[in-house]
Amino acid sequence: MHMRKDENVNLIVKILIMGVVFLIIVRGWVYTNTIQEAVKKQDDLFIMNLMTYQIRSGKEKIYIYEAEDGMGMMVANLNSFSGWNAKLVDKLYYSEGEVWKYVEAENKGDVIPVIYGFFNKNSGESYAVIVENEADNLNEQAQSFVGYDNKQYWYLHLNNSSLDSSAFGIYDFDTGESFYEAEQVLLNSDIEEDDKSLNELGCNVKEFDYNDSFIEGMESFPTYGDLMKNFGEPIEVKDMTNVFIYGNFYVLVYDNIEFVIQCSRSEEGEFIIRDNDRVCRVDITGDKYILDSSYFGGIGIGSTANEIIESFDKDIRKINHSGVDDTCLERVVVRCRNDVDKYNYERGIYFSGVMDTGLALGIVFLIDENDKVVRIIMGWPTAG
Repeated sequence: MHMRKDENVNLIVKILIMGVVFLIIVRGWVYTNTIQEAVKKQDDLFIMNLMTYQIRSGKEKIYIYEAEDGMGMMVANLNSFSGWNAKLVDKLYYSEGEVWKYVEAENKGDVIPVIYGFFNKNSGESYAVIVENEADNLNEQAQSFVGYDNKQYWYLHLNNSSLDSSAFGIYDFDTGESFYEAEQVLLNSDIEEDDKSLNELGCNVKEFDYNDSFIEGMESFPTYGDLMKNFGEPIEVKDMTNVFIYGNFYVLVYDNIEFVIQCSRSEEGEFIIRDNDRVCRVDITGDKYILDSSYFGGIGIGSTANEIIESFDKDIRKINHSGVDDTCLERVVVRCRNDVDKYNYERGIYFSGVMDTGLALGIVFLIDENDKVVRIIMGWPTAG
């Protein structure tokens, strides 16, 4: 009996050891996800990590990274068995120009307030980035990283959610000058009315919000993936080459509406459209679609210029098609396309708003010789 008991004990020990070895082998097979690999699965344009912030433990992190088409933010969590998994929280695109954004990331019931962005810099220089917000009693230096492409990326985790996210200022510690002059102008309600240069541009007043640009309740500047879900396959795809600002652009043509997308570059160097590439311009060309938000109240193709002028106290402006885009109206009309000569109307009405990213958003109603709206163009006047 004694020998049999020892044999049973030995057998149990062997089984336990084999079980542990099996679990180690299986875990080694499954646990292949590093945090970087998890991020790459969510964004195949990932280049490198910029900054990482630990949320509560080493198993929960905010991950800020550089991609081929911009700068992104993810929440990453570590599973002790399967490794890291990541979820995209937000992304800033180079096509939007120099931008920053306030974001409240959520993870397992926690809200993590973050402000981050990038700007162009002179080669060989770097700056101390100060984030200021009087409403939040905030004046703090952000973490920053200098990239190899003459861009400086920065990030700041806030202790509490912002009381007024429109009141942030992003400044150079040494000079006190803003890194985002155009955005600050749009968000600064104290701008003086006689600021001539900004008045000439026509971008100094926030007249409408991003949601006001939605079409039939759908986002007007979606990603390519969301565009396919909302509108389906386009009738035609046009390649826009030699456009005014940097990038490669495609026009996706639908019945009565056209969307311009700035494309990604593949590993082979070819330009392709990826699901997370975002629309940067919208042209409404027929009466099927209208701006039906409560702000615009149904303005569409065929609306009369006089109705718009009287309802919004607007002026009709002349458009210069000589290649000089001195106003935001002209920038919206000519940028991102090389076929402007097909709709070179000489007059337009301009509205100034703000994207969800904080970037300026302009809407132009082109007017024909009969004082009717013949084309509606939405785009980014300060990009590029």
